Amino acid sequence: MRILSILPLTTLLALAAIPVHAAQKRGLAPGTPLVPVRKAIEQSDYTVDTVADKRQKAEDKVVRMDLRITGSDKKPIKPAAVFLVGPDDKKVDADDRDDHDVGNEENSGLPLSVSPGVNGYGGTSVGVGLNLNKLFSGGGTYSYSRIDFLRKDFVAGVKLKIILRDKTELAIPLTSIGKVDGN
Repeated sequence: MRILSILPLTTLLALAAIPVHAAQKRGLAPGTPLVPVRKAIEQSDYTVDTVADKRQKAEDKVVRMDLRITGSDKKPIKPAAVFLVGPDDKKVDADDRDDHDVGNEENSGLPLSVSPGVNGYGGTSVGVGLNLNKLFSGGGTYSYSRIDFLRKDFVAGVKLKIILRDKTELAIPLTSIGKVDGN
């Protein structure tokens, strides 16, 4: 009887050790280089949306990502500060940060919109319209932040810390918004 009671305990201990070993095999040990991925994380009443910026190639020494924070009302919130915090609570500032407004996207072109439609006879046609928002607004409310961190600092075991204007602090482990860097 005692052998049977020890067997489930040893099986349980062996199963508990598998995820740690698998995580180490995947390269998620502290200090492993990461790159950002498309991810939405919810914390409290906020949603933090991250994506690797692939439109503009960053230098090889930096990791570039777009960061958007929205409240429960789905409106974007401009962070007061964004930085990394290491396991030793050392603060690492971003190498560069650009805040972007609605309507100030790169390559926005002319204030025209082209859309397919259906004419009165049942055939298809193309409609061309003037986008007045793009013409008169010249930029709107805050939309997102483009942030560069040094590649050597964007590693497993580090957290992305976001401080909002109302002093709310959000901390997100980089392993939850990043994958192992293939470089």
